[in-house]
Amino acid sequence: MGIFGVSHGFLRYLIARRIRHRLAAYERTGDARTVLGEDALTDALRLWHGAVRRQPSDMTGSERKRLFKAHIAIGWLFHARWVATESNFELSQAVFHLTPVAHIPRVVPELLRPLIGPGAEPEVQAGTATAMLAEAHTTSEPSYLTVVIALLAQAAAATPSGSPGLPLLLMNLGVACRHRYQRHGDPGDLDAAVSATEEALGLASESSGEWFAVAANLVAVYQQRYELRGDVADLDEAIRLGDQVVDTAPDDHPLLLVAVSYLGIGYQLRYLRDGGLTDLLRAITLSEVSVKATQPDDPDRPGRLNNLSIALLQRHQRLGNVADLDQAIELSEESLASVPGDHPERVIYLKQLSAVLAQRHEHGGDPVTLDRAIEVGEQGLALASGGAALVGGADLAKQLTNLALGYFWRYERDGEAADLGRAGELARNALARLPDGHPATTAIISVTADVHSAHRAAGSPSVTADELRRLAELARGAVRSVPSQSVRAFTRLATLAVDLGDPSLAADLYDAAIALLPAAVSRRNSRVDQEERVGQYTHLVGEAVAAHLAASDPEGAVAVAEQGRGILLAEEADLHTDLAELEEREPGLAERFREVRDRLRATSQVHPGGLMVITADLVNDRTRLWVEYDDLVKEIRRGSPRFLDRPEPAELRAAANGGAVVLVNSARSRSDAIIITTGDITAVALPNLSWDDVAKHVAELVIAMQASASGTLTGALRMRRVVKETLEWLSATIAGPLGAALSGVDRVWWLPIGMLGVLPLHTALPDRVVSSYAPTLRVLARARSRPPATVRRQLTVAVSSAPELPALSGTAEEAEVLHQHHPGVLLVDEHATTGRVLAELPDRTWAHFACHAATDVEKPSFGGLVLHDDLLPVGAIAALPLDQAELAYLSACSTAFSGVFHANESIHLASAFQMAGFRHVVGSQWLLDDATAAAVAREFYRGLPGPDADDAARVLHRVMRGLRLTHPDRPDLWAALVHHGP
Repeated sequence: MGIFGVSHGFLRYLIARRIRHRLAAYERTGDARTVLGEDALTDALRLWHGAVRRQPSDMTGSERKRLFKAHIAIGWLFHARWVATESNFELSQAVFHLTPVAHIPRVVPELLRPLIGPGAEPEVQAGTATAMLAEAHTTSEPSYLTVVIALLAQAAAATPSGSPGLPLLLMNLGVACRHRYQRHGDPGDLDAAVSATEEALGLASESSGEWFAVAANLVAVYQQRYELRGDVADLDEAIRLGDQVVDTAPDDHPLLLVAVSYLGIGYQLRYLRDGGLTDLLRAITLSEVSVKATQPDDPDRPGRLNNLSIALLQRHQRLGNVADLDQAIELSEESLASVPGDHPERVIYLKQLSAVLAQRHEHGGDPVTLDRAIEVGEQGLALASGGAALVGGADLAKQLTNLALGYFWRYERDGEAADLGRAGELARNALARLPDGHPATTAIISVTADVHSAHRAAGSPSVTADELRRLAELARGAVRSVPSQSVRAFTRLATLAVDLGDPSLAADLYDAAIALLPAAVSRRNSRVDQEERVGQYTHLVGEAVAAHLAASDPEGAVAVAEQGRGILLAEEADLHTDLAELEEREPGLAERFREVRDRLRATSQVHPGGLMVITADLVNDRTRLWVEYDDLVKEIRRGSPRFLDRPEPAELRAAANGGAVVLVNSARSRSDAIIITTGDITAVALPNLSWDDVAKHVAELVIAMQASASGTLTGALRMRRVVKETLEWLSATIAGPLGAALSGVDRVWWLPIGMLGVLPLHTALPDRVVSSYAPTLRVLARARSRPPATVRRQLTVAVSSAPELPALSGTAEEAEVLHQHHPGVLLVDEHATTGRVLAELPDRTWAHFACHAATDVEKPSFGGLVLHDDLLPVGAIAALPLDQAELAYLSACSTAFSGVFHANESIHLASAFQMAGFRHVVGSQWLLDDATAAAVAREFYRGLPGPDADDAARVLHRVMRGLRLTHPDRPDLWAALVHHGP
């Protein structure tokens, strides 16, 4: 029995009878109030809930009968409401409830029989569903789109494949499925949208206007699926198709602006993934076009304003222009003001306004700005959580994350524990909203980790080891997250693991971060963008090495150092790989690989003068070429499994043959050296080498180098003092431990980690060992694997003067003396042009350059040798395929210096010549004295007649030792020149 002794069954009977009476009264009187009142809806809702008490598959026969009757009663009620109002919503509810019983024609109202049941007419279904789809934004009722999708699917299935209306019908089906995914988050709806729209595109004629409409919708669907699953192939296809639509659509096509807007979003998404500035600028251009061409009263204008605001915020974050940020705020305010309080997209505009306001505060805004950002974010959250907005779980999670960041930043500003607690609560809720593996997972984990770190810093209870491992597993499961976000998440978690005293977990997490670095740097990008990205991870490898050593794992430390350093060098090395074996086995594959490789080089090469034209088309070409390249590598590996595979540890240790490679590392927690020989890997603690001291001495040396470049006496004196102090400090901190550990070793290759790469480590043991430098073990092993030259074909280049640079009076004499002893090609001053040098290098085995060099610490590939007519940049040299090159002597300033941010990449002239093919390279870590450089070069060549240069390091060591004995108090003279090679 039910309440007050009335059974549920009898109550349902009374409700059903009231509905029948309402219908009869409406039919008799035509008074719409009998079916339109709130009480009528209440009766329908109560009857429905009473009939659907469990899943249909679990129902008994009587329960199914009860549900059957409820469908009829409620369906007829909504049919009456539709007749009275002509509302598509009422029609959708009538169709929804009557469809399950439509196999019995007599229970379906006559007006609905063309829509459902055996007599349904595809044309009527299609027309009605299309009209309903146009109003889908007016309701959040889930069944509304379910009806639209069902009608469109039935109509499409019944329409002949050659029918001219089928493409648009399928396109609308895709739109409806996409809308339902946006609201309710079922991935199956998104897949259905892709399938329907792809089928529509295949049926549409490319010369027709409908093709552009279908393609524009397919662009949107691909983008949305990329955001759900992180499959970059979807994003690439969205951009490819979007470009095709925008480039070929008629100017008056009604969906051209829609396509422009979608394409702008696509480039925006690719920028977030890869960090390519060209993509971001293209996104801004497209967004500006769509905004300017949109009328003020167009319902799409608020969304387009919002898209432009997002893109400008991203450009501000990349380039730091405050005007971009202020304009983003104005656009966001305008988009929000353009929609009413109940607009379904209002929550999206609130989220963006909150984000730009918070960013404004971070860039010098007043405290009120951040407070307002949080207030706006809370408004958006209330709107989304209350169900008034059409927001899926992932969108809500992102909104929660943005708001968490606002509270976190305010905690950093004010120190209020309540703000930190709210940030943690929001981040936890955001993470709970996402399905396992969602691409947004790692971004939220980063915020969560920051909150935990703040709790620990404040001395309050924070994350446990078990919770940290759970977060780590969630991050590992999100395999298609944006790589840079995943790197950040793993790094934040690793830092927490260090704080918790779990070095093994920290090492694992750092390994996960470093494994993703190549993807985060993104080979699809131009070299400018790659170098900007890689410069963000200067200290990551050092912390990873320290974690492995704390876990007593020196082998792992070496492996992670090798994997995390020289990322761009590894990419270049792959493009230089020897194809002789493949040529012999599979000449066709070798030719195809060579063709793709050369085309890739053409898209990334830095041209003489340091110029590189970077367009959206170039980035798109690189994207397609890398896909082709990867497919070719897979094909080649079927017959040659180790092709372009990473060297085995034993192969890397072989690089130390005849001595030892000494990896030197300084992290915040500890400093160490690792000695690598062909048979062993040994860690050596460096307790006196502190992170803070390294940072201080590196900063002082870089500033002194800049001062000496000014050519003033003050700058020169400062350089003398700083170099002397640096050498004394290095001797005091690392000479003792390393000297003892290297007992019996007289040959060392230094492999510094991070900012240690700026320092002259070879001066720590100047009398004990002959020193060289190696960018990575792989590069050193590659140089060892090449046979020495059997002939000496000399190229000598000298430039005594260059615009706005001091004259180099000794260069001509230096070149002439060398040429007399080793005749070959001599290019002096006006003959030393970039064209001549590039033309001569492939035929030369030895090369000597006496000239100025330019260093670009932000874009090191754009530094280079200053020749008579132009700059010969690092990037152009590294791309050269020089098969017979033996020795390059760079008698120029700072040719082995790439700055602090790119020290792990060793992007400088010395490494460029080594990548091009020279087995041995002599370069300088800072400015050279003109007269000293000429004298050293003469002595060096006197001791190294050739044709091979395998004694280059020992000869240079003897020459510099002699100079040191002559000028013991001038290490700035004798410590600059270094050797790279075996």
